[in-house]
Amino acid sequence: MTPDRAELIAIGAIGWILSSDTVTTLFLRSTGLAAVNIKTELQNNFFLISVLEFLLTNDDWVRGYCDSAGLIYDEPMEAKRQMCGDDLPNWT
Repeated sequence: MTPDRAELIAIGAIGWILSSDTVTTLFLRSTGLAAVNIKTELQNNFFLISVLEFLLTNDDWVRGYCDSAGLIYDEPMEAKRQMCGDDLPNWT
């Protein structure tokens, strides 16, 4: 996966998160961000990684996002791995 593709997947994930009031509320509570600050954080690699980490905490969210974006279910994890510099352990 290319760095650009990983970034697009992460940006798409925040879009998917924001499309659900329930998931948005959980995301904002878990990050401590105000909704008005999200747009400015889109240039922050650490923020985008945190978006993917949040999404990956719930299999239903991963499936929902991937189904809506036409992604394979493991692509959000691969995007996170790419953005972290492949420093993530593979537990499988």
